[in-house]
Amino acid sequence: MNTYNDKSNLLTSPIGRTLIRMATPNIIAMFIMQSAVIFEVWYVGQLGINALAGLTLVFPIIMINLMLSGGSVGGAISGIIAQKLGAGDRIEAERLSLHAIILSISIGVILQFLFLYGGSWFYSLLGGKGIILEQALKYSNMFFYGCIAVWLANILSAIVRATGHMNVAAIGFVIVAISQVFFSGVFIFGLGPFPKLGIAGAALGIVIGHTFSIIIYLYFLIIQCPELRLNFRGIRI
Repeated sequence: MNTYNDKSNLLTSPIGRTLIRMATPNIIAMFIMQSAVIFEVWYVGQLGINALAGLTLVFPIIMINLMLSGGSVGGAISGIIAQKLGAGDRIEAERLSLHAIILSISIGVILQFLFLYGGSWFYSLLGGKGIILEQALKYSNMFFYGCIAVWLANILSAIVRATGHMNVAAIGFVIVAISQVFFSGVFIFGLGPFPKLGIAGAALGIVIGHTFSIIIYLYFLIIQCPELRLNFRGIRI
């Protein structure tokens, strides 16, 4: 029996052992994701110092998005849905899940608008200028064109974590990392039939990786998850 998903085991098993069992997949996935970041920086470094400086200018903003969607906002969503599931209120958990998805898309749209139209001003304020600002905008614009996918993927991951299926959440993270490493390299350097996008290819790799994880999470939450099912009908917004 899978102790991740058995509520009685979660409530009665030793706390330390249960925490280790549930945390291990996430720790491994985080290690792999951090390795993907190292690959991305190495890829961009091959484009020259100006591209690397442009990446450095935007990187904190990208990390804020990832930490907010996967950490603070995602953590809050995961906590409240887990609380409802623990109380046996599946209907409310499913309602909150749908609202969490709407929230993630809404935040993504707002950030997309702010940085696509205000990115130049913002990065100039941070000291970017000339070719470095140009490189920063190429990276930033590509990321924020697809930032809705990043937010949606991380919020869906939070919903999965709330159900206790840490292995599924970890698989999504690993898919993000592997896809990011592969597609970033392909689009940065223009391998095979794919166009050479330079620094913008690094951001595209992030977006593609999160898009793949969205497919995995939606399939699990709509079809396979026994604790809750995403229901897009009959729920009042």
